[in-house]
Amino acid sequence: MTECHGRLFVLNTRPAEDSPELTRELQSRGISVICDPLISVRFFDRVPPGLVNVQALLFTSRNGVRAFINQSGSRNLPVFAVGDGTAQFARLQGFECVRSASGDVSSLVDLVLRVATPTEGKLIHVAGTVVAGDLAGMLGAHGFNVVREAMYEIQTADILSTRTVDTMVRGRLQGIVFFSPRTARVFVKLVQDMMDEDRLFCVSAYCLSPAVASVVESLPWKAVLSAKVPTMEAFLELFASIAEYEALNGE
Repeated sequence: MTECHGRLFVLNTRPAEDSPELTRELQSRGISVICDPLISVRFFDRVPPGLVNVQALLFTSRNGVRAFINQSGSRNLPVFAVGDGTAQFARLQGFECVRSASGDVSSLVDLVLRVATPTEGKLIHVAGTVVAGDLAGMLGAHGFNVVREAMYEIQTADILSTRTVDTMVRGRLQGIVFFSPRTARVFVKLVQDMMDEDRLFCVSAYCLSPAVASVVESLPWKAVLSAKVPTMEAFLELFASIAEYEALNGE
């Protein structure tokens, strides 16, 4: 049986490009963090999308923003972003007119329907080779012409790092964070392939959304926790009560 240790020790599974921000936020709350990116991004070297008769760009992740700015110097088109993190990242890259749906793909569709009209031009969805949700189909049903530009691909890890496995085997890990269903699926497969699932009895899964949580809930966790809304702020609230408990108990 795995021995459970006290102080919160968390595994950050986010990609290397996005991992530092979350690590800093967790460490500022007194939480120890190790990083093991379970997915990586390969950007394509290709001709940038044509922007004639385009009314706006759709970004469903920061990787979409990265892919676009790698290939195009244009920053004058309006941007619709799926969440606050993606929206803020787009602003930092020089986009001035940025709106955030503060949610998921369905929230993004609702935002576009409120603000844009089909007659103003097509929408370009800068995405990877695999997408979650049918953004083009959902908007197309309302008359929008959505062009999906696949400008990168996600590559998944083949193994968990030696440090991650060692930390889990020794019972030092109390939490694992998941920000996407894809990362969650990779983790589930690797755990099932590499170790006894009972190592998770003392570990909680901290998930950005119920959609992410649904992927990992089949494993024998201590608990599966999901943010109320899929934003960084809401996600970090999952750790607030833990930090307060440790402060009160001198841990």
